[in-house]
Amino acid sequence: MRENKYFKPRTVYNRTTVLSICVVFLLSILLIVPVSAIFNDYSGHWTLVNASAGWTPRCEFSSVIMPDDSIVLMGGMSSDGLKNDVWRSTDLGATWTQKNASAGWVARYTQSSVAMPDGSIVLMGGMSNANSGGRLNDVWRSTDFGATWTQVNSSAGWSPRGTHSSVVIPYTMLDASIILMGGSDINYFKNDVWQSTNNGATWTPVTQNAEWSIRYSPKSVVMPDGSIVLMGGSDNGASNGGRLNDVWRLPNNGATWTPQAANAGWSARSEQSSVATPDGSIVLMGGVDSSGILKNDVWQSTNKGAMWTPANLNAEWFGRYGHSTVATHDGNIILMGGCGFSNDVWRLMPNQTPIANITTIVTTPATNVTTIVTTTITTTSTTTTVTPTVTTTSNCTATQQCCCYACSASSTTGCGEPCVNFFGITLNLWLAIWTLFVAVLVIGIIYYIIKKTQ
Repeated sequence: MRENKYFKPRTVYNRTTVLSICVVFLLSILLIVPVSAIFNDYSGHWTLVNASAGWTPRCEFSSVIMPDDSIVLMGGMSSDGLKNDVWRSTDLGATWTQKNASAGWVARYTQSSVAMPDGSIVLMGGMSNANSGGRLNDVWRSTDFGATWTQVNSSAGWSPRGTHSSVVIPYTMLDASIILMGGSDINYFKNDVWQSTNNGATWTPVTQNAEWSIRYSPKSVVMPDGSIVLMGGSDNGASNGGRLNDVWRLPNNGATWTPQAANAGWSARSEQSSVATPDGSIVLMGGVDSSGILKNDVWQSTNKGAMWTPANLNAEWFGRYGHSTVATHDGNIILMGGCGFSNDVWRLMPNQTPIANITTIVTTPATNVTTIVTTTITTTSTTTTVTPTVTTTSNCTATQQCCCYACSASSTTGCGEPCVNFFGITLNLWLAIWTLFVAVLVIGIIYYIIKKTQ
């Protein structure tokens, strides 16, 4: 038979090939947005949100970010003595409301605090003018943003101490572990690790001698995978003026700490602050180095502390230690106060370079409410005036309920449209379902076309 040169053999696709094409297509739809923005850039300029917050200038206090992105600030040391007041901000530090002028716990500084998944706050230890050389090991809990407090343990298993570090590992809304590490007790510095699974009521020693050296004022964060990263601090040793810049990591449910960096890129220091951001970055800020120099630099790690990049070596805020920082659920970083007794509040937005006079618009997905913070900075030859103006606007009418990126039919009709975390993106539940439906439909069409061509 003579070959027909115009005939082109038909390509036959087997089911494995078709399935592979469909899987690749689906993964590309689901991952193209998150992968394009895995890590935020924290090298932008800081915006002064409030030059003089309502609370007294102070340092070595504690603060937490709540599930609703409000900030609660507690205790600390001021020029007029130790504090046991509690303050809350619902607009990213622009304005503050005093929740309690004198909480049930004794005035203190260098304590640690964590926000639990259920919205409660647990405060632990610290230093005061009380017994045990001024060290404390009591545990207190608040379920109303710090307005009232209940003592859950008057003398926890760990020795009375201050300058320790603590984090919370959330498992579910009602199941979480508090991990407390290091610090300084009446005898010396510590490298023990303790765990509580019942909001601080009881404690179990994880280890009395962790792989990292004894130290006070280390900082630690919890990563999205549940591992803990511990950084720096001071051991009063001969090298680096007693300051440290090593980084250690404890895997989720692990028992052994492994060194991430023996000498991180940032200079050895203590009383710095650090946060873990939603994208999996660690951002470290300020502190005091081995020469006693107060730092105002910002460093970022995107691989759990193994490597560090200088994001800003001379931030807009003055050098400080004993300050506090929190990271919001959309990746903003709020920095507050510090030794030198300041009560200023600064904000860093990822991937942006704010200008002097800036209007920040933040929409909370779960409530569909927009908060607008307009900060006006005016400068004369002698003074700088910062005027933040905050307005909160509902995106729904008075006769509707606000839902996730939507509004209900009436004020009495439930939303029925909860927010979901869809591969790292906050979406309306029905939008997420619709996205999956479209993806499956497109895959089905591709499969049908391929079958028809066979």
